[in-house]
Amino acid sequence: MDDAPRLEDAPPRQSRLGGWPRTLALGAALLLGLQILFLGLNFAGALVPEQRVAQMLTADLKTGAYPDANRRADGVGGRFDLFTDCVVAGTGIGRPDLGPLERSLLMPRITPCVGGEKIIPLIAEGTYTTGSSYLRYWGGYTVITKPALAYGGMNAMRVVSGLVLWGGLAALLIVAARRLGGWCSALLVLPLIASSDLTVLPSGSALHSLAMGVAMGGAGLVLWATGRSGSTVALAALAAGSVYCFVDLLSNPPVAWLLATSMAAAGGFATVGLARALRLGVVAALSWVAGFALTWIARWVFGALAFGPGAVVEQVTGKIAERVSGENAQVSSAFGAGVIENLRTWGQLPLALPVAVLGAVAIVVFLAIAARAQGVAAVVRWAVLALPAAIVPVWYGVLSNHSQIHAFFTYRAVPVAVGWGIAAAALVARGPGASRRPG
Repeated sequence: MDDAPRLEDAPPRQSRLGGWPRTLALGAALLLGLQILFLGLNFAGALVPEQRVAQMLTADLKTGAYPDANRRADGVGGRFDLFTDCVVAGTGIGRPDLGPLERSLLMPRITPCVGGEKIIPLIAEGTYTTGSSYLRYWGGYTVITKPALAYGGMNAMRVVSGLVLWGGLAALLIVAARRLGGWCSALLVLPLIASSDLTVLPSGSALHSLAMGVAMGGAGLVLWATGRSGSTVALAALAAGSVYCFVDLLSNPPVAWLLATSMAAAGGFATVGLARALRLGVVAALSWVAGFALTWIARWVFGALAFGPGAVVEQVTGKIAERVSGENAQVSSAFGAGVIENLRTWGQLPLALPVAVLGAVAIVVFLAIAARAQGVAAVVRWAVLALPAAIVPVWYGVLSNHSQIHAFFTYRAVPVAVGWGIAAAALVARGPGASRRPG
């Protein structure tokens, strides 16, 4: 029996990672096509009349739907990021003198929240034309938020963002249940649902709701691709990173990156075993970050071509330096300060401690079950399979300034990492190649 070939070592159908020159060519074509699509989507968003948006926001000022503060308690132990909600509502308006194409490239925005209270009525009247630009981000959310704002104001924008969030979560769970099993899919997301603000995000953090929905939907796409080939996984992760960059404002990239990478590894392990999990995990990690970074660079290039390199360089370089290591009264320069601050913030959530304790117990139980059949190799498999979770502390360390200042929402990556640690242990307990077994 010891000489019999193991399922873990058997190659699956269409599992070869050959033909990478062709994959690189397809990836370049895909990425180029996505940038053209993004330009078109931003143009479509710019066609929404900004006066109509401003009229709806003026009505929201009277009802209180437009926030008059940057943050407030979210009812589950955290704080809504109302400042970013104001930023999102004010993106793409404030320059009625520009045509749709110029607006889609410049991406004007107005002073958010308290400052916006004075500006929005002027835009509604057509007498304000001095909005600033947002050249460093795509602002792709405007293709969703501006039509929603024009139709029903801030509340409509929040409802639509909730649809994206729960749609992305549903897509991930459906694919995960089929590829990994119901228990693994549930364990993956339960820590995030139980110990973060996910359930209330649409109520006061529409951008975060959109971004989390896109992150989970992208991870579902990557997991689906693991049933095809390594090349398909690479292209799926590339697309997931690119689309996430298009819609986000640097709210939770480590969540999206971790989910895409871990789902690639999970699919590889469930289909064949550890070797394939490691290969697909690396492929997805590199492809996702390539899609994210190159899409961001493409935004800067388009901005520089339209408005000159100086305008882009001024916005981008200073902000990069600030987010990596900029000085701020709220920021510590100590090593690991970003990690510590986000752990502290997560620990303040009502169910964070029970999730951490029960998660640790679950991991031990699953590994004990696995060790009875697989021996010490079970622990090694789990340690390797859980490696994508390292993305989170690395991100917190590299973007220390950003991770400390915005810990009240960047902490979400912590329960996502915990969920993956538990799900990885459950996968090991099922055994490598479990999804290919009869029944």
